[in-house]
Amino acid sequence: MINKIIMKKQIIILLLTLTTASYSYAQDAPCNDDLIMKTMGKWYRPKANPYVAPNETNFTKPQQLAIAARMEEMYKMMLKAIPVPMGLDGEWDYRNYDGEFASKVKYITTRDGSVQMDYVKQNHLSGYDCVWKFWDFSCYTEKLTRNYSAGGDPMAAITVTVNSFGAFLSGGLADNDVLIDGQVIKSKLTVQGSWKGYDLLWEGGPGRELHGYRQVLIHRKGELPYTPVTRKQYLDRALIYVNKFYDNMIKGVDLSPVRSLEEQEALKKKTIEGYEKTYAGDPKKSKSAVDYYLMSYQTDQQRRDERINIIVKERNAELKNIQDELEKTTKEGLLDSPAIVTGVSGIFNPGAPVFSTEEKGGTMLVTENLKYLRKDLPSDVPQFIVLYWECGDSKPGKNLRKLFEENFEVEKLQAMIDK
Repeated sequence: MINKIIMKKQIIILLLTLTTASYSYAQDAPCNDDLIMKTMGKWYRPKANPYVAPNETNFTKPQQLAIAARMEEMYKMMLKAIPVPMGLDGEWDYRNYDGEFASKVKYITTRDGSVQMDYVKQNHLSGYDCVWKFWDFSCYTEKLTRNYSAGGDPMAAITVTVNSFGAFLSGGLADNDVLIDGQVIKSKLTVQGSWKGYDLLWEGGPGRELHGYRQVLIHRKGELPYTPVTRKQYLDRALIYVNKFYDNMIKGVDLSPVRSLEEQEALKKKTIEGYEKTYAGDPKKSKSAVDYYLMSYQTDQQRRDERINIIVKERNAELKNIQDELEKTTKEGLLDSPAIVTGVSGIFNPGAPVFSTEEKGGTMLVTENLKYLRKDLPSDVPQFIVLYWECGDSKPGKNLRKLFEENFEVEKLQAMIDK
């Protein structure tokens, strides 16, 4: 019995010695990337169910429990992919909300001139997010600092969004004449590669290789939750939108206040007299100053007309660009092809072609696909999922991204669709 007690004390002393040595190493070793990457982080999560039903949602108790079960499954998927985060701490949480999908809208101009969107027919679809945020470790005054404990901002995030596109689709021109069947035309992120059999997307355009975030759309096999806008649909609306846009600009300039010609003439005379007085002893300088002033002098009316002429010239060039593209697309038999535009909207890019390709960083225009929505399913059931990750450029962030992309079982998210 005494030998067992002595042995137990020796084991406790040994464990304390090892713990103290490890702690001393963390304190005594120089703080650098190597030390950070050797330091194990922690997973944090609320002790209780993090879901608190907001008053504005319509979830039933069974739906709340079903959502919580799915979120728990996603949490376990992340733990399996990254059992111990190195050089950073991770926090998990989720939220859910009443969303909408493929709704019909209209735009209303208010009394103050602002434009607001109003729903004509709103299709409800419950959305929820499973979110992991990460705080990396850093060296501060030569000591290792855990930014999570220090109250710093997260440097990385991985998000699973159910039944909501989020930033996967964006934008939309606020004009009733640009809607398609009452739906807003939106810009889809650009396909830049592939990951585990899924299209890998992020923002296109110049500098697209610099964007650190990635997104994947998980959907019903053989069916897309969005519908590509055709070139014909886009070009017809672009002609209308450009005309209205420039007409409004011209109207705004035309309505700008101008002084009377008499008032402007009096001010011009006073300005000339001021120059003559300033250079009274030097007739040559006086004449030069007056000539220079008169050379660039314009009345308010002349400046207004010049500005309108510039706008008209810009409008005509933009309309010609679109009209030429319509004729070219018609001849090539591409009117029903997807509208993949240069930049974000394909218009207001002087000298640039209207259409591009995703390989060149072009942006596909789409509407949400109402036919994709299964109304026979409960609103909490996942019908499509957007997976998003942005891990930063630090060593812990790059390691996080590597582990996530290698180990995360995205096929388990696919298996949740319609279930």
